[in-house]
Amino acid sequence: MADGDLRDQIAHLEADIEQLADGLDQCRKAMLLSKVAIAAGGVWIGAYLLGVVRFEPATIIAALAAIIVVPSFLASIGAHRSKPPRP
Repeated sequence: MADGDLRDQIAHLEADIEQLADGLDQCRKAMLLSKVAIAAGGVWIGAYLLGVVRFEPATIIAALAAIIVVPSFLASIGAHRSKPPRP
């Protein structure tokens, strides 16, 4: 193999590593946002059970959405972004 081929392969691998690192950062942000949404929904439901918050359908729906919908939505976005490109 020529030196040029090896350098091209190394450059390609470095570009792949950088792209994967960027994807990892996005996943970490999505995971943090999901955890915050789940915690907020749990706190909201806990406050309702303790009587701190009055029963209103909108508040219960918001709490359940924070626990269920937000993490599911972020997971679906991540699944669509992580698919490799087609040749």
